[in-house]
Amino acid sequence: MNQELISIWENLDPKSFSIKLKNKSFKKSDIDNLKNKLKKNFTSLTEFKGKKVFFDIKDRLTFITAFLSLLELKAKIILIPTEIKTEDYLDSGGVFLSDNKEVPEGIFIKDFHLVNAGSNFKDIENQEIETDNSVLYLYTSGSTGKAKLIQKSSINLLSELNELSKILKLSKNDVFFFTPPLYHIYGLLFGFLLPVFNSCRIIIDYLFTPETIADFIKANNVSFFVSIPTYYRMFGDLNLISVFSKCKFLTSSSAPLPLDISRDFLDKKVKILEVYGSTETGGIAHRIGAESLEWKLFSYVKIIEEWDDYLETETINETKVVEFRITSPAISVKYDNQNGYNTGDLVELHPNGSFLLLGRNTRFVKINGKRVDLLYIGNKILEFLSLKFDKKIPEDFIYIGFKDNMIYAIIDIEVRINSKVFKNDLKKHLPSYAIPRIILNCKIPRNSMGKLNKLAINELIEKENKK
Repeated sequence: MNQELISIWENLDPKSFSIKLKNKSFKKSDIDNLKNKLKKNFTSLTEFKGKKVFFDIKDRLTFITAFLSLLELKAKIILIPTEIKTEDYLDSGGVFLSDNKEVPEGIFIKDFHLVNAGSNFKDIENQEIETDNSVLYLYTSGSTGKAKLIQKSSINLLSELNELSKILKLSKNDVFFFTPPLYHIYGLLFGFLLPVFNSCRIIIDYLFTPETIADFIKANNVSFFVSIPTYYRMFGDLNLISVFSKCKFLTSSSAPLPLDISRDFLDKKVKILEVYGSTETGGIAHRIGAESLEWKLFSYVKIIEEWDDYLETETINETKVVEFRITSPAISVKYDNQNGYNTGDLVELHPNGSFLLLGRNTRFVKINGKRVDLLYIGNKILEFLSLKFDKKIPEDFIYIGFKDNMIYAIIDIEVRINSKVFKNDLKKHLPSYAIPRIILNCKIPRNSMGKLNKLAINELIEKENKK
């Protein structure tokens, strides 16, 4: 299975492909030289075929080189995000490989050389060989609980790469620049594997501030920019949208892109392609939200549509709502093909095969026997705040949740809110049972990819509830 993925690298066009870092361009042959040096050192240490390697590489050029080397050696690569603590996985067998942490149990990479960090290095010759079809393991964000380890096979990845190439109509002249980390599926797939798959050029400089990114985009003729909603919000706030006018496409994933951001960009003739999916499911659908709220399915995704699954009590525009269940070769977890994989989302299906995404299945809750729509509550509070302060409040500045049989709201606006007065004002806009019991006026906790940090949110609510 590794060979199917490494063949993407072997078959790319060396004339058009390059990786640029700090004004230095690396051709395929340059990367191959670095890769073969590492590969030789790896095999001199131990045999990696079918063995687990915990991969904690932060430097992007080192990441790419080591990643390709281990793919060729048929290792099982486990990508480690910043949020995961070393002690959480070191005792589970395998090798720890890092360019930023020297530990006795691991191998340290410095200037493309391997350094045995200590005498306690655990040789993996006796490690049990993994016999599944996976080539790669990634951690989920852990936003709703403990991060899970999700496997990816070559089929999972190649299915999505083929589809994205058709949707984006890539050419060998395209230049990719990305902000997400390579240990995240979005960064790895869009920032590295997709341009390699299409023999495009990649720029791997790491920039942090929106101003430096905008200057970089303008100076380097980037045609495909890969980022997340948090950055797009900042570009808009700083009036930097016009910098992206020459890009063919911008892509957004990992968290919902608020509609007002998509519209701000489209007003300046810049399109942001949103991709709906997850680490477990791979890509499911795409849209440009400012052009259409409807999501268009990836061609390989099939919806399991049975009328007895529809929620009888809820209708939207006289169209019934259904739990979203699909089959897809990009799904990397086990599921029943007959019943499909339940994404946990509610959708409104349309006759043309598109759908409206209505949110998580937890959107509808019961308070004292009454059915309440959390999205409706959020929209009503948005309307009230926009009128109260005479300005548009972005939808991602409010989060409505449900915990311990109560509704709560987190409102991220600079103006201080008196919770007691605010609740009283809301009585004119919401029934009493739908008014949040707890209202917090603070930043909404999110992780590095812009996703909601549900664990941190729960801690905030529990702390407030004890007062």
